[in-house]
Amino acid sequence: MIPTKQIILNHLGNKWEPLGRGPNVFDCWGLYWYLNKTYNGREFPQELEVNVYSNFEKSFAMTKGLQNPKWIQTDSPVDFDLVAMSRKNAIHHVGCYFDIDGGIILHAYDFGNVVANNMQQLRNLGLRTIKFYHYNG
Repeated sequence: MIPTKQIILNHLGNKWEPLGRGPNVFDCWGLYWYLNKTYNGREFPQELEVNVYSNFEKSFAMTKGLQNPKWIQTDSPVDFDLVAMSRKNAIHHVGCYFDIDGGIILHAYDFGNVVANNMQQLRNLGLRTIKFYHYNG
C-alpha cells in the first residue's frame, strides 16, 4: 500500500476537467472515484456523474446519491472517506479525506487543479457546509 502522503503528492496539481476520471485529469467526483479505485480497492457506481457546469444539477445528483443507505454520514472520518462540501447548504463539491495532520482533504477544485486543504483552509475558500461520509458497501 502506498503511504497516504505519497498518494496526495502524486495528484497535487493534476488538472481539473469536466467528467475527468484520471489518471491525470479529474473533476471532483472523478478524483474521489479514482483514488478509491486505484489505492483503496473500492469502485463506486457513477451515480454522481452530472453536468459539472451546473451547481444545481451537481447538488441534486449528489444529494440523491448520498441518500443511498450505503453512504453513512460520520463525525469520525477515516482515510478515503468522502467529504461533501458547499458554500451554502446544497452539496455541490466532493473531496477525499486523509487522516494526516488533523485531516487533509484532496479535491479537484472546479476550473483549477487538484489541491489539498485542511478544514480551516476549506472554510477560508468559502465552503461552509462540510460533511463526511463512509461507504458501507
